[in-house]
Amino acid sequence: MGMKITDILAKRRTSLANERTLLAWIRTGLAFLGLGLAILHFGHETPLVFGTFVLMTGLSSACLIIGIIQFFTFRKKIDEDIQLILLKEQEKQA
Repeated sequence: MGMKITDILAKRRTSLANERTLLAWIRTGLAFLGLGLAILHFGHETPLVFGTFVLMTGLSSACLIIGIIQFFTFRKKIDEDIQLILLKEQEKQA
């Protein structure tokens, strides 16, 4: 019988949600980077300004790394769940 259309659509919605979450992490990381660059560009050359720039750059990198790790972790979990559903469908047919 195979997967039902609702199962296929649910899988696609979940995959798209995972992609949107990755894009949100990337967008947040770029915002931190932009803020850090703006502070560095418009601020006076003081250790506080440079420290803030380093902090914003670190937060930017952390957002990107967390987003990528989360994306691939959930993508693997989604694929495992789909394989489990397909296996159960095959067992029902046998």
